[in-house]
Amino acid sequence: RNAAKGLGAINYTPDADQVTRRAPLLLAVGPTGGNVVLAPSVATEALRVAFGAESTLATAIPQHGGFGGRTRMTSVKIGDTEIPTEADGSIRIRFSRQQAERRIPAWKILNGDVHRDEILGRIMLIGTSARELADLRATPLNAATPAVDIHAELIEQMLTGGRLIRPHWAPMAEGALILLGGLIIALAVRRLRPLAAFLAAALIVCTQAEASWLAFLRTETLIDPMAPGLSLAATWICAAVVARQRIAKDQGFVRN
Repeated sequence: RNAAKGLGAINYTPDADQVTRRAPLLLAVGPTGGNVVLAPSVATEALRVAFGAESTLATAIPQHGGFGGRTRMTSVKIGDTEIPTEADGSIRIRFSRQQAERRIPAWKILNGDVHRDEILGRIMLIGTSARELADLRATPLNAATPAVDIHAELIEQMLTGGRLIRPHWAPMAEGALILLGGLIIALAVRRLRPLAAFLAAALIVCTQAEASWLAFLRTETLIDPMAPGLSLAATWICAAVVARQRIAKDQGFVRN
């Protein structure tokens, strides 16, 4: 510890399905209700040491209550590099496929088979990939990714300026889409023939999925296509069942 130029946390924060999609740049360390300090992650600290910066600066703004209320982080500044963050100080990683040329087996270095130029001036992370050592994490692209790769992806993303964005208004937009789309589908089922109503519902679902895909490709913005799509499909099914029951009731009335 005394010989180290920096100390960084290696904690990871998986989502509810245990898939790692985000990584913290700073972590709150300290007892509950006590004095809490912000500690850098290993990726943040690696950049600070590489840049020769003395400290890491976090920027936060008040939310929902002005001063004295809760705050949300907006960015972390390391040297002259400012990295936008989400409200909790994390960033979403845009994972790439695993590439063998990014790795150097440790035995090659120990045997002296690696040229000095392959290491000099680079940020090197030492980690394990053996399944038996249980340092594997699930990511959106791979069910068993070495944890060291996640830190490497995070450092690379901070250096290149790449960023995935999940806007704070995204949940409200998705909710509005479910409400508005569901209303349109219900009216379509009530007023149109079954095939036309089905095509209208399919068009709405496909349009919102395509819009989400284009937002990801062109602006790296994450809008969930699954929850609205499933909700709208369920709305069509329920409305179609109700309409079918109404038609059957009307037919029975005519027969009687």
